[in-house]
Amino acid sequence: MITKEHLTTQLADNLAGIIAESILKEEGLTTNDDQYGGFLIPTEQDKRLEWEIKYWQDWIKQITDPWEKKFKKKMLELFEAQKREVLGNMKKSPKSMLKQDEGDIGSWLFGRKTWEKRFKKEGLPLIKGIAIDNGSKVLGELPVVGVSFDVKNPLVKKLLEERSIKFAEVVVGTTEERLRTVLAAGIDAGKSIPDLKDDVLEWFKTASPDRAEKIARTETIWASNAGAEQAYIQSEVVEGKEWLVADDERLCEFCEATGNEFGIDQGNKLAELFYELGDKVKGTKGGKMEMTYEGIQHPPLHVRCLLDPQIPIYTSKGWIPIGKIEVGDLVLSHKGRFKRVTEAIRTPKQTPDVTRIALKGREDQYLTLTDGHPILLNGEWRGIEETKIGDKIGYLSSECKRCEKDIPQYLTYCSLSCNSKDITDRQWTDPKHRENMSCKASDQMNREYADGTRDKFKITKGANKKTRQLAKEGKLTFQQNWVKEKSYEANHQPHHRKASSERMKRNNPSCNPEVRKRMTETYRKTMLKHPEKHPNFIMAQNGFISSLEKKVEDVLISLGIAYARQHPIKRYFVDFALLNKRIAIEADGEYWHQDKERDLKRQEDIEKEGWIVLRFPEKQILKNVDRVRDEILRVVNNHDGKYHFLDMEIAAVEKWKIKRPRMLYNLSVEEDESYIAKGFVVHNCRCTLVPKLIEVTKENLNSED
Repeated sequence: MITKEHLTTQLADNLAGIIAESILKEEGLTTNDDQYGGFLIPTEQDKRLEWEIKYWQDWIKQITDPWEKKFKKKMLELFEAQKREVLGNMKKSPKSMLKQDEGDIGSWLFGRKTWEKRFKKEGLPLIKGIAIDNGSKVLGELPVVGVSFDVKNPLVKKLLEERSIKFAEVVVGTTEERLRTVLAAGIDAGKSIPDLKDDVLEWFKTASPDRAEKIARTETIWASNAGAEQAYIQSEVVEGKEWLVADDERLCEFCEATGNEFGIDQGNKLAELFYELGDKVKGTKGGKMEMTYEGIQHPPLHVRCLLDPQIPIYTSKGWIPIGKIEVGDLVLSHKGRFKRVTEAIRTPKQTPDVTRIALKGREDQYLTLTDGHPILLNGEWRGIEETKIGDKIGYLSSECKRCEKDIPQYLTYCSLSCNSKDITDRQWTDPKHRENMSCKASDQMNREYADGTRDKFKITKGANKKTRQLAKEGKLTFQQNWVKEKSYEANHQPHHRKASSERMKRNNPSCNPEVRKRMTETYRKTMLKHPEKHPNFIMAQNGFISSLEKKVEDVLISLGIAYARQHPIKRYFVDFALLNKRIAIEADGEYWHQDKERDLKRQEDIEKEGWIVLRFPEKQILKNVDRVRDEILRVVNNHDGKYHFLDMEIAAVEKWKIKRPRMLYNLSVEEDESYIAKGFVVHNCRCTLVPKLIEVTKENLNSED
């Protein structure tokens, strides 16, 4: 339904735009010339890019993130129930049987049909909820009044019902198939029932979290897109769907061709495929790509991914395999800055064409990508399949450990000279080397004592005087903080803290939920108005610091980084704030940070204010403070603009087609949509689906009267 109010607003906006453009043309200006009192008139291209970025951010924040968490939680519950049933069935087998037969596997596994029904029953409400949520969101953005998303529509019901059945069959079937493989391998190895049960436990322990996350992400994205398209249909103001591409230099030739064919003012009919299974797309640069997996009804057009889950990605924590990257991790982008991962993409059962490239002089430095995946080639974003021997590719650099000259990240020194000088310096930090030199010096002194060159009584007197001086200055070993910390830790174990907490809770009015709620609300209002009264701030002013915070503070001091302790950001206080870099550092003690969802909400609120939050758990600080130091340094280097890239020459190019279906891996990164894989700069195109509104004419305007 098209309302008169909407048409009136639309016509007024169009008229204002025409008048403004006429004035600018008369003055010989473009819409980007800033000569009217300091204001800037944005171009349609600027508005569209701004809208696209906001659309994706809203979709991730409002739809995919919250629903993925719910879906993952449900999947983990179902996998846990399946595990209990399989172990229960195995427990019924006679333990005296040391040699099993593959015929026993069927009696151990769960009932497939029963579990398919349960997965469908548990999954359908989630799939339906996602579709309703995104469908309602989309309808709210369309020019319609009084129209709500109708999930009872027969078409919608059928679509969601069929998806839930397919979801249940695939997930349960995959679990059964993989369990059969695990058990068959154990039987072939001659394992007993207890050993086979251990194999089942280990498989569920390692596979369930990863599978739950992948399934949750896949179903959430599918259901949200399905809900959006059904909302377009129900609105009756959308006649088609358009393929929207990001208008920047990183666009691949296949997405560009699809955007040209189905983009603005072109589009496709609702509920129809853009491409059928088996169709071939011809890119704008002559490349060809076949739809080998499924028909394409909405973005993404193709999967451009890494083949190996072990390929390292450069993050704030160092190099981490892409298979272990999680949403929220900080990865380095092509702009030399850290950005958070918004989606860790996993696409199963793919047989793509791939290309492998290797660097000149270092054939062990290579990268394999699916064709169409853009890389920074000769200063431009080009598909990897276009690479030729002799081309230059963007590659992450590091600094020579000695002279700080830019070198490829796989090197440590720029030359043998720097390496030799560093070895000499390092020898004197080696305890064994120092011990050897000490023995030689000791032998020399004994000879000097014997021949009277040295006076041992005078030397002893001087040593005693120095010891008393050190004691007076508080520099003796037993006076050091690390000794005090060890003593403190020995007397503040978890069971000590638990007993203390229980004593405090007895007969304490604040333990009453209603009283505590009122106290909390009053406290929050007071702290917002007077942050200087916050206990954290007062303790910091008085010099109090926990043992964990002290270790992090020592790291910051050793790095020469200026910081503020217990700095207020909105209603929160962060342990350390690097004010000029807007980096917040938190030392998370186990006792105070047991509520992970609360910590995540706190982090999101702080990052909305333009800060990057680095969190370090207690175990990491106590057991591996060097990793804490390294991560802080990486992110600080990011803010100081110390990440650079070199143009490295390509020495080898190989092409082939994957024959056996396999999982592919990719990342979506906020704003930049790029990351560093094994040193190579790679990225994703950004495409999305937008509605094509019915054209407003006199006929349908009169029909409203």
